Amino acid sequence: MAEKAEGAASQNILCPLCLDVFDNASMLICGHTFCKQCLERYDAAHRDLDHMVCPLCRKVTKLDESRVPGLPANFTVRGLVDEYHGSNGGINAVLEDRPKCTACELQGDAVSFCYECGTYMCAKCDHGHSQMTSFFKGHQVVSIKDVVEGTAHIGQVRNKCSVHKHENKDLFCKDCKVYLCLKCMIVDHRDHNFKNQADVEREIQQKVDNIVKRSSDRKHEFEKHIQDIESKRQKIYTAIQKLEGDIEEAFMGKLDKLKENKQLLITETQLLRENCDQECDALKSCHRHRIEAISSSVSLVANGRLRHLEKDRLAAHSVISNELEGLLEEAIDEASNEIIAANKNDRIHIFDPTASTRMHSIAAVEKTCQALATKSGMIVSSSCHNTPSRVRVYDRDGKSGDPISAKEGEHLYPAVDEEDSVFIASVNQPAGRIQITLYRPEGLKLKKVIEFDELELTLNSSWCYLVSLPRNTLAFACGTKVYFLKIPHGTVPLAAE
Repeated sequence: MAEKAEGAASQNILCPLCLDVFDNASMLICGHTFCKQCLERYDAAHRDLDHMVCPLCRKVTKLDESRVPGLPANFTVRGLVDEYHGSNGGINAVLEDRPKCTACELQGDAVSFCYECGTYMCAKCDHGHSQMTSFFKGHQVVSIKDVVEGTAHIGQVRNKCSVHKHENKDLFCKDCKVYLCLKCMIVDHRDHNFKNQADVEREIQQKVDNIVKRSSDRKHEFEKHIQDIESKRQKIYTAIQKLEGDIEEAFMGKLDKLKENKQLLITETQLLRENCDQECDALKSCHRHRIEAISSSVSLVANGRLRHLEKDRLAAHSVISNELEGLLEEAIDEASNEIIAANKNDRIHIFDPTASTRMHSIAAVEKTCQALATKSGMIVSSSCHNTPSRVRVYDRDGKSGDPISAKEGEHLYPAVDEEDSVFIASVNQPAGRIQITLYRPEGLKLKKVIEFDELELTLNSSWCYLVSLPRNTLAFACGTKVYFLKIPHGTVPLAAE
C-alpha cells in the first residue's frame, strides 16, 4: 500500500491542502491545482474578499459571483486521477483491500502496520514483533482494521525512498522542502540544511495545535461577541419600544390639541363668515340707499316741468341737481386692500391683503425704496435717498411715464392723498430746506399743480418719509422728528413740530 501511495505522489495527483488524491481538480490563475472542496473550505474563511490568494505562491486569482465553482477545471490532472483510479482503485480502495505481509516471505494477509519498521505484518509476525521487546520496544503499531474503519491513518510517516527501496525517508531537506533518506542526502543534498523527520513533524504538529487552540479561542470570542450583539439588540429593541410608546403618547396629545385648535379655528371662521355677511349686507344696504337717493333726485329734477324755472324753484332745482351730481361722482368700488411693497431693489411687489401671497411684481427702472397705491390702480414709486432720486408712476403691467427727478443735492419723498393727489417733498438735508410740490396724475405722467414755498426745518438724518393725512395735512418724518404740515389750498404750508 505504501508503494501505491508513493506512486500517487510520484504522479503529482495529491492535493497540497488535504494530501489526498485530487477530487474535482480546480486550477488557480497561477497554475496551482487543488481539490474543488478544499478550495471551497479555504474560500469560506475569506468570504469578505473578491479574490483568492494561492496557498502556495500567494498570487491573487479574481473570483466571479459564483466564486470557487467559477474556477477552471484542470482536465490534465483529472485525467491522471482517472487513470490512477482505474489502475489502482485509489488509496481508499487499497486501504479496503487487505494488504499482504511484508515482514516475511509467506505474504499472508496483514493485520497490522509498524510505523518505525515501515512494514505490514501478518498475525505471526505481529506476535513475534510484540514479543521481541529488546528490538522493537517503543515501536508504534496500528491495526489494519482501524485503518480500514477510518479510526487510524497510515499516511506517509515511514514512506520508503523511491530510489533506495529499503531506506526510510527519515530526513527533511529545509532547502528543497522534501523528505529523503540518508543515502539521498549524501548523494544529492550534501551541502543542504537538514532536520529529522520527527522534529519537523513535531514542529508542524505544534503549529497545528497552536493554530487549532487559537482558532478555538477566537471562535469563542466571536460567539461571545454574537451573544453581546444579541444582548445589545434586545436593549435597543426595548429602547425603540419605549420610543414608539412615547411617540404614540405624544401623537395622541398633539391630536387632542389639534382637535381643540381645529374647533377654535372653526369658531373663528364662523365669526369671520358672520362679519363678512354683516359687512356685505351693510355695503348692499348702502348701495340700495344710494340707488333710492339717485332715483328720488332724478324724479325731482326730471319731472317734465322744467320750463320757466325761476327764483325759488330754480334754486331748489339747482340744489337737487348738484346733490345728484355728487351722488353720481361717488366711487362705487371699494378701496383695494392689496399691499404694495418695495425693498430697495429693481422690483415692485403686489401682495394680497394677508401679505402671505405675492400676486404680482413689476420691474422698476430705479432701485425703489417706496411704493404707493392710488385709487385708480396706478403705483407711485420713489428711489428716495438713492442717487439719482426720482419719482415715477407705473401701471400694473410695469409701464411707466417720465419721472420727476431731484435737483443735485436733493432727494424726493412722495405721498398720495385720498383724491389721488401726489405731494412730493424735495429735501436738501445739508441745507435744512424742504419744498413740497402738488401734482395731479394724468395717465402715467405727473402734472405740476402748485409749488409751495420752501420751509426751513431741522433735518438731522438722511432718512425721511412723507405721509398724507386727512384734512389737508401732511406728516413729514426725518430722523427722530416728525413735522405736521397744514396745506391750505393755494397758500404756503405751515409747519408744526
